[in-house]
Amino acid sequence: MSDWGEPFADGVKLDPKNLEGSLKALEEYMVGLRIERSSAQTALRAHSEFVTMIAHEVRTSLGAIFAFSDLLLSSELNEEQYDYAYNLRSTSDGLLHLLDEVLDHTKLTEGRMELSVKPFNLNELVTSFAITLDARCAAKGLTSTIHLGADLPTAFEGDSMRLRQILVNFADNAVRFTEEGTIALGVERIGSLPGAVRIRFSISDTGAGFDEEARERMFRPYEQGEQPSAEVYGGSGLGLSICAKLAELMGGEVGCESTPGEGSRFWFEVVLDRVAEAPQDDDDLFADTTPAADPADGAGADAMVTAGAGSPVKQGPLRTARPAHVLLVEDNKVDQMLVATYLKKFGHTYALAQNGYEAIDMVKATRFDLILMDLQLPELDGFQTTAAIRRLGGPRADIPVIAITANMLHARRKTWQDAEMDVCITKPIDALHLFKTIAHYRDNGRDLPKLPPDLLPPLPAREDDELFEGEQELV
Repeated sequence: MSDWGEPFADGVKLDPKNLEGSLKALEEYMVGLRIERSSAQTALRAHSEFVTMIAHEVRTSLGAIFAFSDLLLSSELNEEQYDYAYNLRSTSDGLLHLLDEVLDHTKLTEGRMELSVKPFNLNELVTSFAITLDARCAAKGLTSTIHLGADLPTAFEGDSMRLRQILVNFADNAVRFTEEGTIALGVERIGSLPGAVRIRFSISDTGAGFDEEARERMFRPYEQGEQPSAEVYGGSGLGLSICAKLAELMGGEVGCESTPGEGSRFWFEVVLDRVAEAPQDDDDLFADTTPAADPADGAGADAMVTAGAGSPVKQGPLRTARPAHVLLVEDNKVDQMLVATYLKKFGHTYALAQNGYEAIDMVKATRFDLILMDLQLPELDGFQTTAAIRRLGGPRADIPVIAITANMLHARRKTWQDAEMDVCITKPIDALHLFKTIAHYRDNGRDLPKLPPDLLPPLPAREDDELFEGEQELV
């Protein structure tokens, strides 16, 4: 506290002989602080909106590069052409990883990161990751090992996707900085809480290692240990700082130790709530509902799928035994061509609507098995279009709607569920995931309970058409 007569802040003085003037000066100072705070918040929101907008545009373009590269790789190419297409696909995968790191860093810095907490099976998570780790090690001539603690439960509730993200980041670094030897994954229980368990995951390597000075700055943003690392090994320097913040969000922490020339060990701890039983993951829901490929359909139906490491891998024919008639609602010409190509390869038929109003008119006139709905549409966005379709009544109101977006904020479960969509697929679109998703909703219909009309988002009026009039029968 300043003494009387000393500047309080920014030249504001407290004068015991002029209390009224001192109070007025303090009030003016506080008003100035509030104005500065409001300006800073406005600038932060503008920055966040700008990053989100740019990310949406970049992700949309990358999605097209991904998908058309995959389609090209599945066609008849000579060895040189295949190498060109493969390098194009691999490079775009690196760009997407960099984009995701920038988005995660922005959300964590602004306190907007939300965890997707749901039951999961720890053994399935570790097994899936171990396959990815083994493939990455084999590609560089390394070996991999796994050690699981004997007293580990299997059923937990937490964000398994973010757990895997940290593991993949640690493993990528280990493989990148290791020229020979072994990468080891360890998972152990290190403590118990009421209804929860504290678990430590670790990735050890036999790589170059680093000194104590590098260790102290290892989890800071934009740091990569020794300065030449970015030039030699690449990377944004954001990955480890993101891992540290994600671990903190999950009630834990990160750490590392290393001996130069011998190797390193990175670890993170999280607190996971125990559950009685871990149901199948959402992706596994599709496993038993995907129709088997028909050998009689021929090789022309080849599609590309993405392996865990992000590398394109050729898959056999992906054609459904039960074709669906799909309404594709998309205004982007490139994405129209891409999704239409996938639908034809899967054996489905489709109709195209380029905006929300066209989609509503087509749903009134034609029976569709499901709708692929882009969320960012002109005139009427995907949320408002879905709300209008749900209000039509009858079988038209119960058509499954699969949202497609490059906007990661829209991809949050609550966002599309509140609009009464059934599931959301993010760009870049994975061919196999799209195939399974369509098959699931084609065979099972809608999963979510219908929302009451008063909870649906409002629909802007359109002067030249009564959206909800007409008793036209479905054809």
